[in-house]
Amino acid sequence: MKVLQANMHRSRTANDLLLQIALEHHVDLAIISEQYKTREDGLWIEDETKTAALWIPAFSTVTHHTPIRQNCYVSAQVADWTVISCYLTPSDDITTFQRKLEDIEDAAKQAQGKVILAGDFNSRAEEWGMASTNSRGRKILNMAARLGMVVANIGSAATFRRPGNEGTIPDITLVSEEMANKVAEWKEQEYKKAKKDLNIAIRKSKINKWKCLCNDVNSDPWGLGYKIVMKKLRSRRSLPELQVEQMDNIVGALFPTHEIRPRRRTVPDLEERVDMFTLEESVRSTNSLKSRKAPGPDNIPAEVLQAIAERRPNLLLDMFNACIRKGLFPKQWKLQRLVLISKV
Repeated sequence: MKVLQANMHRSRTANDLLLQIALEHHVDLAIISEQYKTREDGLWIEDETKTAALWIPAFSTVTHHTPIRQNCYVSAQVADWTVISCYLTPSDDITTFQRKLEDIEDAAKQAQGKVILAGDFNSRAEEWGMASTNSRGRKILNMAARLGMVVANIGSAATFRRPGNEGTIPDITLVSEEMANKVAEWKEQEYKKAKKDLNIAIRKSKINKWKCLCNDVNSDPWGLGYKIVMKKLRSRRSLPELQVEQMDNIVGALFPTHEIRPRRRTVPDLEERVDMFTLEESVRSTNSLKSRKAPGPDNIPAEVLQAIAERRPNLLLDMFNACIRKGLFPKQWKLQRLVLISKV
């Protein structure tokens, strides 16, 4: 059984990171302290103060039963282990701390067989990597001795780090002494590195999804992009009721009608009716284009046109005037491209 112990510190990012790590390492059970919120995927059991929890992911196959929820801890039988998750707040005085610790000890005594007791105890002891032992740490060590449990923490990596301060190790894991040799590969997960890796993965995923959406809009105007926009529009308030006359006036103003004119059979001699472009006008209009912008459907960037206007201005001038003389313009010049702007 793979067990993950995590102190969430009420962090939304840590909550997202929890699922990512559980999936990557195929975690069967997570022992949680200071959770961000109740998870809806899988089985979630939390204590009465919502500061300690046990989470069995939906993809886990371990069995469980007999959950117990108390003031500062929660316990359950998971596979053939009794697992207790607890959180002891640093604001408690030593008397309150002792009383809560006694409740946790009673729960461990009543457990049958193998026991894992883990959580954020907010205490110090050399046995789990701290430089010194305080009164809280001594009380926990005495409790572990009475229960026949040992500290499973290996190394001295900090499990909590406040900006600008030295890291501490408030999170510890205790296991039954006779089963200590069954605990393999106990290690800390570096939160900063895992958070950085997750952010990079999320960023890459967003970029890929955005590119796919843009390609879908170009290839299928009625595809996913259209459905997203229509979903947003449907969520708005319904239009006010209008009279038939009002609707006719609106449609007439937006879509005016005119008499149908016969189609021309020949192209008129526009050279006599329309002035041709001058070289100065061609260069000035080309230089007015904004650089570093996405090209249109013709896929010609503004920088290319500006370079041509600088080195071969007559080339553009002849092309523009030929379009006017013949009354013909490229189809790409008559198209528009719908671009969705990402707000991420």
